[in-house]
Amino acid sequence: NGTHFAVWILVGVLAALSWSGCAFQRYTPAPITPGVTAARFEARSLADAGLHSFLEASLGHPVSVWPPKSWNLPMLSLAALYFNPVLEVPRAHVATADAAIRTAAARPNPTFDFVPGVPAPYLLTTDILFLIETAGKRERRIQFARNVDEAAKLDLADSAWRVVIGVRQAALSRGAARGRWI
Repeated sequence: NGTHFAVWILVGVLAALSWSGCAFQRYTPAPITPGVTAARFEARSLADAGLHSFLEASLGHPVSVWPPKSWNLPMLSLAALYFNPVLEVPRAHVATADAAIRTAAARPNPTFDFVPGVPAPYLLTTDILFLIETAGKRERRIQFARNVDEAAKLDLADSAWRVVIGVRQAALSRGAARGRWI
């Protein structure tokens, strides 16, 4: 009888260790080096290959000469959307909101517990708990996540519009300074 108890304890410890191994991820620090960040910022140019493919995908036709000798307003606006760091935060919010929708739609996992028994602590009981959601809680959680996603997308569109308006205003002021209008 004592052997069975020891086997159950060993099985429980091994199961707990194997389950806890799934919950930990190794963290690798990635320090921010100002010199590297500044060099990356300085290396940006309108001849960037990523910008080339972004322009072709956005315009819907190939840009044969790269980099173009002259840039029109739509191409400059797309370049600003590609390079502007102001858009990184709204893009991250959209990605987070998309993940929140998937999380809200997930069904809760069952819980498995080892509980010391009463009155003696060497008596172990096991519990398997299944959470049952009622009254449309899951659907409301999904709808809330969709609303947050829609708000994040509208915030991204608003930020992108401000970037495009800034490019247009700069082009107009530059054209006005030269005595011509775009």
